[in-house]
Amino acid sequence: MTRQIFLSNRVREDGSLERPQSEHRLPWAKFGFEGILIVVSILAAFGIDAWWDTRVELRGANALQAALSAEFETMEEEFAFSLSRNEMVIAAADSLLLQLRNESSSVEVPSGIVGTLLLTPTTDASRGAVDALIASGKIEILPSKRLRYLLANWSAVLDDVREEEFAAKNFVHEQLTPYLGRVTDLSTVFAWRLEERRNAGIVSEKTGGERVRLPTDSELINLIETRRYLASYVLTNFTKLQAAFEQIRNELTK
Repeated sequence: MTRQIFLSNRVREDGSLERPQSEHRLPWAKFGFEGILIVVSILAAFGIDAWWDTRVELRGANALQAALSAEFETMEEEFAFSLSRNEMVIAAADSLLLQLRNESSSVEVPSGIVGTLLLTPTTDASRGAVDALIASGKIEILPSKRLRYLLANWSAVLDDVREEEFAAKNFVHEQLTPYLGRVTDLSTVFAWRLEERRNAGIVSEKTGGERVRLPTDSELINLIETRRYLASYVLTNFTKLQAAFEQIRNELTK
């Protein structure tokens, strides 16, 4: 036993025992290895958290994009309906103006033509997903920078169209209809309108074929021209709306 202690511990000149270097180095090596393990564990934990956050964010972006795609899919039919209505107004105005510009003091025209001039379509497009996204401030979750830009401007483009539609609606209710009510019997016109609304835009030729008499004065001509102008201006804004709509839908399908 004494021999083993002597072999493992050499005596210094001052008489103290000198322990082997391995006894000094081993604890530090052990602590260094454990420290590395701790650092690696922390880095791994941060990496897992970042990976999980990225995955959650990606799933959220995919779900949001799916909701936006569904919302824009439903808008197409609404746009087509409003577009066709304004085209009908323009066609009716052109037909009526052609008949009013003659030498007679009055003309008889189908009630359906007059009823068409009183149509006031508005684009009631659903935009709940877009508005909620903008209000939440989380639009950056979408990966496409171009899509984020288009969505941020979408409400403004849609509001431009709606502003013109409401201008036309106010004109019809406040000026055109009151004037027509003073110069002719609108009962057949309103009957046409009711059937048109009841049948979602499809009416019989018999109802629309009943005739009403209108004066060929300049005041009525000016009113019809204004109605045509308002409808054509709506269509001009619709061109911009449809372009933005197609761009957004293309981005959503990527």
